[in-house]
Amino acid sequence: IDRFSTRSFAAILLDLHLPDVDGFTVAKQMRAREDATHSQATPIIAVTAEAGPEQALRSLDAGIDCVLAKPINLQGLQETLHLWIPECHAAGAIGA
Repeated sequence: IDRFSTRSFAAILLDLHLPDVDGFTVAKQMRAREDATHSQATPIIAVTAEAGPEQALRSLDAGIDCVLAKPINLQGLQETLHLWIPECHAAGAIGA
């Protein structure tokens, strides 16, 4: 969270099950900081082993843009990053 406040990121890849705090809380804190500073929203891409309707609703409520189910394959991750970070696709930066 501290780095998110002081740096700019093209996207955030966030595990929903962190050791000390859940990813939903982290995402809400990120969105609150963006709102407080009137910053442009950074795409938040979450990863979880528990993908389902409840996770999807909680993710939307937390401000998460996309949820990927584990295990994640490289092609799926590349496609998701290209969708949320168009400049990576244009530059061919992912998977080059």
